[in-house]
Amino acid sequence: EARSISEYARWLEGEVAASKPKEMSKEEIRAAAGRLRGACVSGIKKQMVWKPSCKTGGAKWSYDGVCADPVIFGALLKLAAPPKWNAQRYTVPEFEAFIGSIDASVRYDDLELVGNVNVRYQAAEGTFKMSGSYGAPRHMSK
Repeated sequence: EARSISEYARWLEGEVAASKPKEMSKEEIRAAAGRLRGACVSGIKKQMVWKPSCKTGGAKWSYDGVCADPVIFGALLKLAAPPKWNAQRYTVPEFEAFIGSIDASVRYDDLELVGNVNVRYQAAEGTFKMSGSYGAPRHMSK
């Protein structure tokens, strides 16, 4: 009976070792962050439609996403390490530096991000939320 217990213990150790996620290479992390970046940009652009509040820059957007791996989320934001914060505020140029340019064309105008962009990350749940405002700069300067 002692032998069967030790065999069972060795078998369990093998199962635990096999169930650990393998370390991702830098290329795999970069590729996963690129896919996540594309999904974020697409989701944000789809929300950028003309509303009367675009004239004042008060039209809101919000993107909810899932990223269970903090390393990939850190790579998305071009951080050296996984984020240790729950919420961070970025200016539009800072945000577009790691996400890419986000603008949308509507019938007779162009829409752009304005103001600050808030990024919240819940590492325990593997979810994040990005939110901010957009508008038509041509109308806002008047």
